Amino acid sequence: MFLLRVSSASLNVIPFDWEWNKRVILNALRDAKAQGATIVALPELCVTGYECEDDFLRPHLQARAWELACEIAEATKGWGMIFNLGLPVLHDDDRLYNCSAMVVNGEIKGLRAKLALADGGNYYEGRQFKIWPRGKVDVIHTPQGLLPIGDIYFRIGNLLIGFEVCEESWKEDRISAKLKQRGVKVIISPNASHFSKGKFKTRKGIIQEGSRSYDGIVLFSNTHGCNGRLIFDGGPIIADGGQLKAIGKRFSHADHVLVTSVVDIDLRRTSRASTGSFYADADVAKENECVQVANFKYPEILPEANKLLIQEAWETSGNVDEEEAIRGPALANRDWLMKARLQGCMVSLSGGRDSSLAVLQVTYMVQLGVDELGFDGFKERFSHVKGINECQTVKDLVNKLLTCAYFATENSGEKTKKAARGLAEFVGARYFYFGGIGFIVRMILWMFGLVIGRNLSWENKEDDIPLQNVQARVRAVFAWLIANVYQLLLICTSNRTEGSTGYWTAGGDGEGGQAPLAGMDKKFICEILEYLRSHGLDGYEPLPILDLVLGEPATAELQPAIMKQTDEDQLGPFPVLKQVETDSILHNRSPLECLIVACAQFPQFTMAQMNVWVGRWFTLWARNQWKREQATAGLHTDTHNVDPRCGRRAPILSGGFRQEIGQMNTYVSQRLNESQGKNSGENVNPWFDE
Repeated sequence: MFLLRVSSASLNVIPFDWEWNKRVILNALRDAKAQGATIVALPELCVTGYECEDDFLRPHLQARAWELACEIAEATKGWGMIFNLGLPVLHDDDRLYNCSAMVVNGEIKGLRAKLALADGGNYYEGRQFKIWPRGKVDVIHTPQGLLPIGDIYFRIGNLLIGFEVCEESWKEDRISAKLKQRGVKVIISPNASHFSKGKFKTRKGIIQEGSRSYDGIVLFSNTHGCNGRLIFDGGPIIADGGQLKAIGKRFSHADHVLVTSVVDIDLRRTSRASTGSFYADADVAKENECVQVANFKYPEILPEANKLLIQEAWETSGNVDEEEAIRGPALANRDWLMKARLQGCMVSLSGGRDSSLAVLQVTYMVQLGVDELGFDGFKERFSHVKGINECQTVKDLVNKLLTCAYFATENSGEKTKKAARGLAEFVGARYFYFGGIGFIVRMILWMFGLVIGRNLSWENKEDDIPLQNVQARVRAVFAWLIANVYQLLLICTSNRTEGSTGYWTAGGDGEGGQAPLAGMDKKFICEILEYLRSHGLDGYEPLPILDLVLGEPATAELQPAIMKQTDEDQLGPFPVLKQVETDSILHNRSPLECLIVACAQFPQFTMAQMNVWVGRWFTLWARNQWKREQATAGLHTDTHNVDPRCGRRAPILSGGFRQEIGQMNTYVSQRLNESQGKNSGENVNPWFDE
């Protein structure tokens, strides 16, 4: 038997925070060494951090990354360890490549360049890096001398080890097929794979199937944490011959997560030898594509008893989506506060669904962090926060790190006031009540009326939006003032349904430093709150306090109460909006196609109703692209988002789908006339202006 102890890690690194990254990487390697691991997989671009964006092009960053990689390698001399370090490398051809440096017993032996780049959606790797051509091998001049670079693998002692880097695993023609032909038994798979709804299941399947078809060992490593819009969930994995041997914690609040397992190299050789379909060297291997590292001796280890694959209970429950929607943003909030050295979060708590969920995401940030790191460990992470050491309970920590404020006008209802105060007191947040917002709004409108020569009125339809927006903008002034005075991160509570339709006020409720709900549709937000109300986050109590929030229809409370304003009356039913948005943005369907699909999905509504809602959605989508261009940085949490900087892009000015909506109107008119046996020619969509 050729038994080998291997490890895979996820790391929470920060873009070019050199001291932090060095410490996190070395701590993970020390942990692996203590567990007896010989091969350790580390994430993609872990030396610099994955999200350096255009700063990757800075020569001093490239130089410092190489220096740091050498420092880390030097620190591990004599450890008898093999691991990878991800960094940008400027080749002699003046092209920048995303590389994995192979470190063997403290020395860098070669640079495996990435063969496929992630471009589109959240990723723009091609903006900074070039794709290394498959099959090409070269050498590069470094301060340590010439090193091989390119499409290479390694023979270290008597074991062949190769790479399949992130995007390469998601391609149809995977690199692992070639590595299998070459006799490679262990694949190191460095990743910076972000979180989105349902992605982890797909990722696990790719890794498991890859190790089965490759008939080898795959060490999947990943980044975890947040440095802006993307949340990286970590979850390092070890797969062996189609079996998942170990899966690490996702959304961890620790600096690194490590999983370790014992694998049998000879078992993989025997399996390949006994498989009739296996063939080696289908194409001729190039002489220099295998980097030889002699005189490396693997330690002799004893077999281990088979271990059960352990995952947290919520990972195998039927509510993974709801759990992720709390745990992901909770980790992102932690990183925004810690890495930006802010004193806490500020939420304008309206008593509605969106702001309530934002409050709970911050609350769970504290609870999850304390449960994983311990009370003192959590406080150490927030040692920059004034007075944090005086906190004695979890509620003390929440009070220190979460500030809420309710901004009342004459349009605010007593039920939302009660819900806001009740939730803030329940979680332990610092709470401010501003009751004079209506007075300030009236003063502004009085002065404005004097200047323009008339008073704005709710009876005038054209004044409706300005009268709503001025309230939201006055509230934003006070929200920002609180955030500035107390050095807080102002949380924007706008959701994706509002983002797609522009149903938020620029300079008002759309203001903030970070928007944790920007990637979530309103229907899903309601489902998350209902889950927390009835079940609670896994390991925590249900939250009946949410009865106060969920008992009333969703409303902005910007119009007088007599007008009975609700979000669904103004936009359409939330499930329908989600369907139309998904079909339009994710599936690129036309208004008419969206209408036909929505009618099939929601037979309880008439085609005439659906025509209004679909037409309204497309009209508002086209009209409000300018808002999305300036929206607060939103967390990406679903398969798609409407942030043009990391999701769907659209023209700021366009024809607004007028012709397409007209075709849809004609289609609906014809169907209605056929059903009624007449030809009215009537415009069935008030949102369409012929």
